[in-house]
Amino acid sequence: MREGLPSSTETRDLLTIVVWYALRGHQPGDAAEQRERTPWFTTKTAPEPSDIVGKPRRMITEARFLPTTAGRPIRLP
Repeated sequence: MREGLPSSTETRDLLTIVVWYALRGHQPGDAAEQRERTPWFTTKTAPEPSDIVGKPRRMITEARFLPTTAGRPIRLP
């Protein structure tokens, strides 16, 4: 394999995340949520690639560590 090129596994994984985000993960408030988490970044109007890749990680972390009621996470202040 040539250095600098992603492996087929990495490419497949990234493609899977992008397709999931396009079909199920994107929410209209994603950019607004990012602006709340990073108030110094006020010009964001659309999700960046790092947001697309990071959203499943945030969702998995929330599902594992936040308390739930009837299958819905309880938002902590």
